[in-house]
Parts: sequence; structure tokens; C-alpha cells
Amino acid sequence: MSRRIDPLRFLIACGIALLLPILAALGGCGGGSSGGGNAAPAPEVPATEAPAASIARFTTVNTNTTVTLDGSGSAPAAGLGYQWTLTSRPAGSSATLTNPTSATPVITPDIGGTYTVVLTVTNSAGQSAVDTFTFTVVQVTDPAIVLGSAEPLSGSVPLSLSGTVAGSVTWYVDLMLLGTGSSTTGAPITWNTASYTNGSHSIIARIQVGANSYQEVRRTVTVGNSSVTLLTATPSGTTGTINIDARASSGYGITSVSGSLDGGPATVLTAPNACSRFCSGSNDVYRFTVTAGVVGSGSHTLVIVATDNNGSGRTLTVPVPVSNAPVLTLDGPTDGALVNGTLRINGNAVTDKGGTVTTVARLGDVQVLGTTLGSFDAVYDITGIAARDYTLTVTATDKDGLSSVVTRKVVITSSPALSHTPVFTLPPGASLLAAEGTQVLVATPGGGAYLRDLVSGTEVVLRNAAGIQYATDWQISAGRVYAQAKDSDCTPTFNCIYSWDVSGTRSNLSTASPHTTGSAYQENPVARGGFVVWTNWNGPNTGSYTLHEAATGRFTRISQPAGINYVGNTDYDLAVVGGVVHFVYWGQTGGSGTSSTFDIVRWQSDTGVSTRLTSDGVRNIYPQTDGMRIAWQRSPVGGSVDGTVSLITQPLSGGASTTLASGASASFLLRGGVLAWREPAPTSPAVKAASAAGTTVLSPLSSGVLYASGEGKVIYGETGWVYSWNSATGLRTLRLETAPGAVFVTGGAMIFTVNSAVYRVGL
Repeated sequence: MSRRIDPLRFLIACGIALLLPILAALGGCGGGSSGGGNAAPAPEVPATEAPAASIARFTTVNTNTTVTLDGSGSAPAAGLGYQWTLTSRPAGSSATLTNPTSATPVITPDIGGTYTVVLTVTNSAGQSAVDTFTFTVVQVTDPAIVLGSAEPLSGSVPLSLSGTVAGSVTWYVDLMLLGTGSSTTGAPITWNTASYTNGSHSIIARIQVGANSYQEVRRTVTVGNSSVTLLTATPSGTTGTINIDARASSGYGITSVSGSLDGGPATVLTAPNACSRFCSGSNDVYRFTVTAGVVGSGSHTLVIVATDNNGSGRTLTVPVPVSNAPVLTLDGPTDGALVNGTLRINGNAVTDKGGTVTTVARLGDVQVLGTTLGSFDAVYDITGIAARDYTLTVTATDKDGLSSVVTRKVVITSSPALSHTPVFTLPPGASLLAAEGTQVLVATPGGGAYLRDLVSGTEVVLRNAAGIQYATDWQISAGRVYAQAKDSDCTPTFNCIYSWDVSGTRSNLSTASPHTTGSAYQENPVARGGFVVWTNWNGPNTGSYTLHEAATGRFTRISQPAGINYVGNTDYDLAVVGGVVHFVYWGQTGGSGTSSTFDIVRWQSDTGVSTRLTSDGVRNIYPQTDGMRIAWQRSPVGGSVDGTVSLITQPLSGGASTTLASGASASFLLRGGVLAWREPAPTSPAVKAASAAGTTVLSPLSSGVLYASGEGKVIYGETGWVYSWNSATGLRTLRLETAPGAVFVTGGAMIFTVNSAVYRVGL
């Protein structure tokens, strides 16, 4: 059956076709087919609609809130496929999309920040469209109940909420209404625990987040009200060592009082450890200390907790403000520096509070430095300034007006030859106790001691020196150190004699000696030439001495001879000559008390015999020997009215005695062939010395001072300056233009201190 042709359409189509040069188009216009039949027309297919992706927008959401993303507004409404992608999220977030192929996937943001999602929709023809949406998530912190004091709770306790609180808060304790929290941050409220039993209680904070919607925060706490009373004193200051005293009491008795600074480890005290200004005898306060330099400037908090034997407690929070002064370090000059020509001042000043520090230095009253630099280094010309000692004052001041001050003694010398360099500087609070050769014995503030070699700089710490009590009479001999002291191993007597070998190891010579029995005190050691001698003292009755040889470990008892009632327990001496020990001492020979008479005795190790050298019915005491002769004091029975004594000498080997002075001061020195002494005013004020060449007046002034003697040299001072005198040449030499501290003559040198500076100057 042939297809019917529409005449109108045919005419229009054919008219157009006649204009074309292709004749075959006419046949097409006829609509015929080569087979002579008419084909059925193709059905019309409508065009496919392109898709459009659309994500529903919203503003912000909170963390940990489930969010439904909505892409159902994409067109056309039917026949679309959905694919969601989370393209960005904050660092650390683990949020993911749930059902990402649906129109409404779900995401729960876990960290505040921005999130970006992309929606791709695809139609049945494979056409697609994309929409991108970035939204903001607000970080929300879950609320938690915060207690205003540590558990167990007692008295009035502040309660509040931390974190994000979105509505009004009603508080409950044990499901009973406590009240509505304040409208301020954290919705605080105060809970008086006094009416509650000790033990566990439940706190609920109910936050209204909607018309009939609530968020509850819960916490179980412990109440511990008791009869504990805890009082504290105001901190003692704002810098240095700050003391905070607490008083605690309870009818059950206090078990402990602890203190924790800024949440750090607690210091626990089980008994009062300090005595307040009100106590009389035993300690009455629990004292906690804060070292301001360690914790630093700022606001600090000490939480003190007192606990009684009933398990109850009381807590107090004590503000501890700290305001440290600047830390000023003065590297130079040394305290006791000897300078000539120029004075160099260098160091640094820092503060833990920020801001600048102003440092000013004054020599006397003259400002020689002013700077706001943290590190400073300045040189001041001291040419033409008179030789003597001056005070250098360096002050560092911070922005709050707090200052640190360092003062140094500076000695300006008259010539560069007197401007010596210290061999080392003593630590703060340290001092020199003794010297031998190039070694000095240094005492530290904590009771310790060490040997230092001034040439090599090596040090040997005396072990177990810091723990002993009443340590005195320090001596050095042949590299060993000796002292009398008291320690837990000193059981036979009140005092014992201790020695330290060259490695610093301590020994108790009194417990090792077979001659200690019967003495109440082992004391006053004197060490020379590898030997040490001390008293086996038992008061004014029979006594003796012990001589110890370090090399062999041998102990020898020196007993008093006939005619000596008791021996002197101090100021005796010994010398070693040709391997023989010559020990000189004194003893009571008659009378009693202040009417006693005393005489000098010499003992020799080769014979073991004590020989009485005097018997003139007066006071012959305190002998010294240099291995060539003996010298001692002589005064009438009862002593001289003016305190002066006569100085008597005698050859060590024996012979006639000689009176060198009849009005000498109580102190004299016999060392290295020279006897030196001072004669006080008004008789004949002078410092004198006697040697093989005769007697020499070293200083005729009443200001004369005798410092040291040894190796044929005498160190003395006048008008504030120090000289050495050489007995071999008779010459005196200016050594120092200020008064020294400790002075020793040993090893061919003069060892002395000026404040903390230690010098060694060859003689």
C-alpha cells in the first residue's frame, strides 16, 4: 500500500527543489522508491533535557552535629544519578560522607573550620552537571563541670561549666535543685557543702538548648567536711626565697599538709617544719618555700591541702606573685682585682619580665658606664688615680624599678709591676684555710673543702667533709689534710682527728689509734713533714699526745714526764730534722687555776724521752720550733697586766735561753730561721724580726701588722700596704697596696687573697 502524499507539503518541497541543479532531487520529491513501494516514516524523538546540579545552602553548623546535605533541588526531578565528593576538610578531621550516591547524604563535622563538597548529577543520556558548596563549622567544646577547689570538697565550693554553653543552666545536687547559674560565662553558682554528709555526691548541670530540649552534664564528687582548720600567712616577699606558712589543726590530729605550686608535684609535710615569730621552742607552722628565680616573674598559685586522721581535709589557694629583679652578671673585674692604667668592666644584665634593663657602673661616686644593652663591655682610664682600694658598684634596673647590685673591691696600683693577675677566684662564701707548696685548702659555704693546685689548676674534693661538725685546725702536710671534727663515726671521744689522703679519701685517726682510750677530746692537730700530733685531752688531769706518721701509719704515745701535772692542749709545735721528730709542748708544773706555773718540754722520736727545758716558777707557754731553735712566751704567774709577754728563744739542741723581747704581743711566728713579732704601744710600737744576723725593726709604726713568716721571709703591713722582708738580704719589698685576707708563705711564694681573688706572687 502506497503512502499518501500531502499536496501542500509536496508543492513547497518540490518548488524549492526546482531551484537546485540536481535533477535527482525531483525523484526524491516524488517520494517513490526503487522498489515501487512506499516506506513507513521514522517516529519523531524529542530532544533530551540537560541536567542542572543544585545543593541547598545553609549558614554554619557546630562540630559533632549531624548535617544532611540536600541535592534534591537538582533538575530534572527524575532520572538523575547523584555522586557527592568531600574535596576539603580541616587538618586532622576524619569526617566522611554517608550515602554519597543519594540526593541527601549525611556528614558529621568533627573539627571547626571549612568543608567543601561537590555534587555531580548525571542524566540517562550521560550528560552531567556539577555544583560546589563550602560551609563553615564552628568548633564547639563539650561542657564540663569545673570545681573551684580540690577534692575532697569542704565549705563553699564554686561550680561552673567549661566549654560551650548555649543556654541557661540549672544546677542540681543529688537530684535536688541547687539553683540557676549566673548569666556570666560558665553559669557559675556556689555550693555550700557544710550541710552535706561526707562522701560521694552527684552534680547535674542542665542546659536548656530549646523549648523543651535539655543537655545534661554530670559529675560525681567527694565531700570531706571536718574539723580541720587551715590558715595561711601572706607570702614573705615577691623575690628571692619566698616563704608561705600554714597553720593546720583538727580534733583528730593532722596527718599531712601538702603544697602544690601551679599544679606541679606536691611537697608533703607530716609535721610542722618551721618556727614562726610566735613560737617558743618547737616548730609551729608548715612552711612552703618558692624560689622566685626558678619559677620566674608572674602570678603563681600555691594550693595547700591539710588532711586529718579522719580522712577529712581542707584546701586553701594562696596567690604567690613573683617579681624578680634583673639578673646581673659581672665577668670583670674580679672582686679584689689589682689594676693599673685601665679598668675593664664587662658582663650582662637580663630580666624575665621583658623590657630594657639599664646598667650603671660607678667607681667610687664617678659613673664609668651607662647602657641599656644586655651585654656590656667598657674600659675606663684610671691613669693618675691614687694607688689604694676603691669600690666598684654596678647596678642593673628593670622597667619596674627593681634593681640588682654587684659591688667589687678594685685596687688601683702605683705601678704595673704590682698589678698581678689572680690565679683563681674563690666561689661566693668560700675561704682559704691552709697552704703548702703550690696547694691551697679551700673551704666552701656548705661545709665542704677541696685542695686546689695553683699551678696546674687541678682540684681534689675532700670526701665526707661537708657532713662533719665543729671542723677546725685545718692543716696540710705532704699533700695530706688534717682537721679536728665530730661525725657519726667519732664515738670514743667528743672530737676526733680526721685525715684525707691525696685522693681525698677520709680516715678517722682517733678510732684507728691505740692511744685514744681515756681521753674525752682528740683535738688541735699540728702537721709538719709528714707527721701529725694531737692532744689526748681529758681536762686538767693526766693527759698525753699522739704522734702519727702518715707514710708508715705508726701511732706513738707521748706521755707527760715526771713533774708535769697536765699537758697543754693547744699551741704546741713540731719539726722533723734528719728524720727525727722534735716535739715541743708545755705543761702545768705547780699552783692551780690562774696561779698555775707552766714549763716548756721537748720530746724526740729517736730517744722517746721528754726533757723539761724550764723550771723558773712562771708561765712558760705556747712553744714554736722551726727545726733550728725554739721560741715561747714567758709571763708572770697570772699573766701580765698589760697583756704583753716576753719572747724567749733557745737552740733546739739545747743551751742557754735568750730573751728577745719583754713587751711583745701574744702572737709571734718562728719559721725558716726567723722569729717575727709585734710589740704594741705604748712601750715600743714596732714589728720586729730576729734572725742569725740580729734583730731588725721592720716597721716602727703602731699600725704595723704581722701577717706571715716562712722560708726566711716575713710578710707585714703598715699604713694599709703590705711588704715582704728578706732575712738573707735585709731588703724589704712593697707587695700589695691594700690589706689582704689570708696570707701564707710557702713554696717560694706569697699566697694571699684580696676579697675573692687568690694571688700567688714569687718571693
